[in-house]
Formats: sequence, structure tokens, C-alpha cells
Amino acid sequence: MKWYKSLIGLVLFCTSWEGNAQMFSIQGNLKHVPDGTVLELLADKPFGYEVITKDTLKQGAFSFQDSVPDGYSRLLLRAQGKLFPKVLLPIWVAPGETVQIEGRNRLVRHWTVESDLPEQTIENQFTEATRSESQAQMQAMLARRRWMDDRMKHEGDRTFQLRATQALDSLKTRIDSLDRTIARKEFALLKETPVSPAWYYHYKNVAIQSDREKDTAYVAQVKALYERVPEEVRMTLLGTQISEYVYLPPKVQVGDMMADGLLFDLDEKPHRLSEFKGKYILLDFWAPGCTPCIKAIPELEEMSELYKDKLEVVSICIGYPSTWKRLVEQHKMKGNQLCEMRQTYSGFYAAYQIDGFPTFFIISPEGKIIKRWSGYDVFGKKGMIKAKLKEAFQGQE
Repeated sequence: MKWYKSLIGLVLFCTSWEGNAQMFSIQGNLKHVPDGTVLELLADKPFGYEVITKDTLKQGAFSFQDSVPDGYSRLLLRAQGKLFPKVLLPIWVAPGETVQIEGRNRLVRHWTVESDLPEQTIENQFTEATRSESQAQMQAMLARRRWMDDRMKHEGDRTFQLRATQALDSLKTRIDSLDRTIARKEFALLKETPVSPAWYYHYKNVAIQSDREKDTAYVAQVKALYERVPEEVRMTLLGTQISEYVYLPPKVQVGDMMADGLLFDLDEKPHRLSEFKGKYILLDFWAPGCTPCIKAIPELEEMSELYKDKLEVVSICIGYPSTWKRLVEQHKMKGNQLCEMRQTYSGFYAAYQIDGFPTFFIISPEGKIIKRWSGYDVFGKKGMIKAKLKEAFQGQE
């Protein structure tokens, strides 16, 4: 009987060892970061981040142990709370590998990540190449958070509100400028570094930022770098994303003819905006998780009925098709509910230069963009959309 128990023990040990061999481990130690801070490990999905696991900092330590998600060996660490800048720390993982993280402040992007994985070594090279710019950017993010908090505390003080708005705008400009500087430094390193999985992620970031560049020679160099992406990588999801960001569609603005392309309804039947020409079109770009987008639904439906003889309301969701379909059903959304079914922020999103949700466009019966605006009252106060439509109709008479 003893041999039987020994055999069972051996089997259990081997099973446990094999299971652990398929797991990765992350051990972290942080200084000058308060205990109780929640740290989340995320997978980078096409339209957002998925939380894989989380831990709470205790006595300056945290840890994760999990299996590698299918298709994701590059994960991202996020610290929750107002004390931290809204940035993510890239971490490469593999079955059986241990990763060590050390941090001495709240600037998450500069916590050190050490492992035996070559991709993490390459990742760290990009971090070092942009260290001064990313530090300035994280500090600007924290300053912006403080101004936002102070603005809420002084809600009735118009003088302070003006000061806060000016400070927030200035900080946003600085953050955006640093984004472009970081991308240019990454581009310089990309030219010197052999292609690898880490290389592809940074090239995607450079391609995204190049869309904001006015230097056409630099943009051309970024596009030329695409030749280094192997054909087999171009066929992957990451490769498709890179391609779509490198070759974005032409941008349109007020005064231009509308951009068009394939859109799909809830039954996944294809449509184009040109189908609605002959009437005014109210384009409503919205996204899952956007409270003002949902608050706008009643007024959008009222406008669709009020002006049904001369207006088509077309709502375009930027997000996962499955989430879009669920939300349309959940909120009983009517009318033209469409989605591009893309897995990138390209296509209509890039062509119409969407930088927040909801964003609305009014298009003339001939297909010319005549008005654009963003936002909706978070408490659902109606009237904004109707007023904009009246302005547009009067301007065309």
C-alpha cells in the first residue's frame, strides 16, 4: 500500500510541476508607493485592454502567477489611482519564466523590468532611449490630474475655471508634443534594431504618431520602414494593425466631401454612407463605455423622427462587434446602427479624425461636411443636437 501512496504522490508532484512550468511568475518590489495600491496585469486587445489578473501592494510587494494568454506574450502593468500617471509598463512573459520588477517612485513607465527573455531586453532599450521625454510626460500627466481635481473643487469660481482650462490645455499640448518626440526617438532606434516582436509593437506606435506629423519627408521614412516587416508577420493581427496605421485613409474636415467606406449592420450586411445621399446625414460616432454617448440616444431618436423627411441619423460604433451588438440590444437602439468591424482605430475613425466620443457630423444632401462637434451633456439634458441641426439647415437655405 505504501508504494501505491508513493506513486500517487509522484503523479501529483509531476502534474503540479508540469502545471507550474506552463505558468509565468512576476515578482515586484516598490518603494515610495503606498500599500493598498491595486496593480493590474492587462492584455492589449484591439479596442482596449483586458484585465488578466490583479494584486494589491502589501509591504511594498506584489506578485502575479498565471498562464500565458493565447497570442499574448507581451502584457502591460497598470497602477490604479490618482497618484499614478495613466501609462502602461510593457512586460514580456513566457511559460516557466520569472520576471522581476523594481520601482522607486510612482512613475510606472520607469519601473525596471528584468528577465532572461530577449524581447524584454529590447523593450528596455526603447525605454532608456526615451527616458527623459517619458519622465516629463508622466509628470505633465500628474499635473493635469491635479488641475482637473482642483477645477472640480472650485466649480463656482469662474476665474479659477478659466485658469484651470488654460493650464489643462497647455499640459495637453505638452503631452501630445512629447508623444511625437518619443515616437521620433523610437523611430531612430527602430532603424538600428533588428526586427523582432518587440520591434513590431514600437513600429506600430511610431506609425500611429506619424499621422500627426506635418513633416512629409519623415512620414515617408516611417512608411518605408514597412518593407522590413516580413510577409508572414503582415498576415497576423499585429501586422494588419501596422499596415492600417501606416497607410491611413485621407482625412476630411468641414467643407470637404464626406469620406466613405464599408460599414456593416447588425446582420453583417454591407452598407455605404452614399446610400443616404439625397438627405442630410447626422453621423454619430460612439464607443462602448462612453456615458455621454448613451445619454445622447433619446435625442438622436427624437431628431430622427422629427426630421424623418430630410434627415438620416447614422450611428457608427468604434469597438468590438460583439460588444456593439450587445449594447444596441441592451439600450434598444433604433435606426441605422453600423460598425466597421475593424480591429484598429483606422478607417472612418482616422478619416474623420475622431479624438473623443461622442463626435457628430452633419453632412449635406450632396455629401459635403457642413458641421462637426463633440460631446454631450453627461446628465442627458436635451437640446444640443436639435440646435446644431437647426443651424445647419438654416445655413443651407
